[in-house]
Amino acid sequence: MRRVYPYRALYIIYKVFYNLFLHPLQLYPGPLLARSTNLVYNKHIAAGDVHIWIRQLHEKYGPFVRIAPDEITCVDAQAWKDVYGFKREMVKEERFYGKDTMNPNAPGIALHQQQLMIKTYADMLCSKLSVLSAKGEKVDMVKWLNYTTFNIMADMTFGESMELLDGSPNSNWVDMLFELLQFVAYRRVIAHWPSLAVIGQALVVRLKHAHMLFLCKLTGSKHQQFTNERIYKRLARKAEKPDMWSFVEDKVGKKEDALHKNEIASTAANFMNPDKKKRLQDEVCNNFSSTEEMTLQKLARLPYLNACIEEGLRYYPPVGNGLPRLAVVDSVQVSGRYLPKGAIVTIPQWAAYRNSVNFHRADEFLPERWMPEGQAEFGSDRKDVLQPFSYGPRNCLGKNFAYHEIRVLLTVMLFYFDFELCSESNGWVDQKIFTLWIKPPLWMKLKSRAI
Repeated sequence: MRRVYPYRALYIIYKVFYNLFLHPLQLYPGPLLARSTNLVYNKHIAAGDVHIWIRQLHEKYGPFVRIAPDEITCVDAQAWKDVYGFKREMVKEERFYGKDTMNPNAPGIALHQQQLMIKTYADMLCSKLSVLSAKGEKVDMVKWLNYTTFNIMADMTFGESMELLDGSPNSNWVDMLFELLQFVAYRRVIAHWPSLAVIGQALVVRLKHAHMLFLCKLTGSKHQQFTNERIYKRLARKAEKPDMWSFVEDKVGKKEDALHKNEIASTAANFMNPDKKKRLQDEVCNNFSSTEEMTLQKLARLPYLNACIEEGLRYYPPVGNGLPRLAVVDSVQVSGRYLPKGAIVTIPQWAAYRNSVNFHRADEFLPERWMPEGQAEFGSDRKDVLQPFSYGPRNCLGKNFAYHEIRVLLTVMLFYFDFELCSESNGWVDQKIFTLWIKPPLWMKLKSRAI
C-alpha cells in the first residue's frame, strides 16, 4: 500500500500541472485552485453558495470564467443562442441531469382551456388567506403558494386537485419533495470524483431512500402509491375538462414531457417592496372591479404587472445556477470564443442577471427598467440575457402557462388583500441553492381590502 502513495502523489501533481498548463481550457480565466482541481467548485456546491461565488468571479474576470478544470460559465447574452439553441454540438451534461432525458417535443396545454381552473384555485387560496388573516395570524406565503401551484399542476396532470389548501395529508408529501433537493446537490459533487462515484452514489441513494421512508412513515403516505393511484384513477374515467392526459391519450406511443412548475413564491416575494406593491395594486384595482373580469387577454395587457414579473424573474430566477451543456465536437463557438470537445458550459442565471455589465443597479428590484419611462436610465441594460425559462428547443414547455399563472395569482391576491412583510422575513431572498432555491418561510401579515 505504501508503494501506491508516491504514484498517486505523482498523478495528482501531473493532473494539476496538466489542468493549469496543457488543458484545452487553459486560456480561460479563473482562480488558480478552481482551474487546477474540482475542490473549490464542489465545496461551494455542497455549501449552497455556488451562485454567489460564480457572480463574484464574473465581476472580477469578465464574461467567461473557468470554475472547474473542464467547466466554463458565461454571462453574455449571445451564449443563450450558441449553447441552448438549435445547434447539435451542445448536449445535456450527464452529471447534472442523470442518464434519463425527456423528449422536448411535448404538446402544450391551451391556456384558454385552463384559465378558469387557475382562477378557481386563486379564489380558493384567497379564501384560505382570508380565514387566516381574520384570526390575526401571520401567514407563510411560501407554503400556501406552493400548495396552490401543486394543486394546479395536479389538476392539469390528473384532472383533480391534491386538496392541499384543505388540510390534506398530501401537504406533507409536498414538503418532503423540497427536503430531498439537497441530496441532488450532493450527487453532483460525488459525480466529479470517478474513483468515489460508485460508493458515493450508493451512499447518497441509500440516505435519500432512508429519508424518504422516514417521511413517508411520518406522513402516512407513499410517493409511488400516491402517484399510481392518481394515474389509474384518471385513466379509468373520461376527462370532464382537457388536461395533460387528454393529450397523452391522443398520442399513444410518444413520450411526453411534464410541464415545469414555476416558482410563484419567489416572484411574489419581490412585489412586497411597499412603493412597487402600491403602484401594482393601483393598476390592478383601476382596471378591474371584480376578479371575474380578470381574463388572460386583459391581464397580459397590464404594463406594470408584466414589468414586475420580468423584474421578479431577473432578481430571483426560478433556476439560480443554470443548466449545463457539454460540447460533443471540437471548436464550438460560444459568444465569439471557441470551446474544445468535452468542455462543459453553463449560463449561471442568477450571476448573469446580477452582473453589473448586464444590468444597471443590478441588486435592486426595479420594475421600471422594463417600462418606457425607465429607458433613459436603463436603456443600456442587456435585457436579452434574461431567459428564466431557458432558450431554444428545450426551453420550459410551461412558459406561457407559468406567466398566466403568476398574473392570475398575484392580481387576485392584490385585489383582495394588503400585505405587510414581517420583520423576521427581511432578507428573505438571501438563500442557498441545492439544485433549486431552499426557501425559508415568507411571513406576512394580511389585511382584507374594502372592495
